[in-house]
Amino acid sequence: MSADVIELRGTKTGRERLRDLEDEVFGANARRVNGHIERGHGSAFSKLDVPTQQKFLALDRLIETEEVLVSANERLRLSAEAAQAAEASRTAALAIVKGITP
Repeated sequence: MSADVIELRGTKTGRERLRDLEDEVFGANARRVNGHIERGHGSAFSKLDVPTQQKFLALDRLIETEEVLVSANERLRLSAEAAQAAEASRTAALAIVKGITP
């Protein structure tokens, strides 16, 4: 069984792109809480124009999608390993059965 795993190598991740945009808009030394720019009411983010806020929201969606993709790829990899193990068990069982049945 072959599992094709989609990889994001060679491109910037959503998190990297978000950090780049944050640095561009707020500056590289902008205050962050737990690594994130504050987005609440009264924050510098809330004062941005709508198109710029939409860029941030699109990157948020990209990050969420990448996280789902990584999780799905891990489940796919584990499923492929389980299928290979099951096939090996079946092959072993068939060898035993062939040895005791005509």
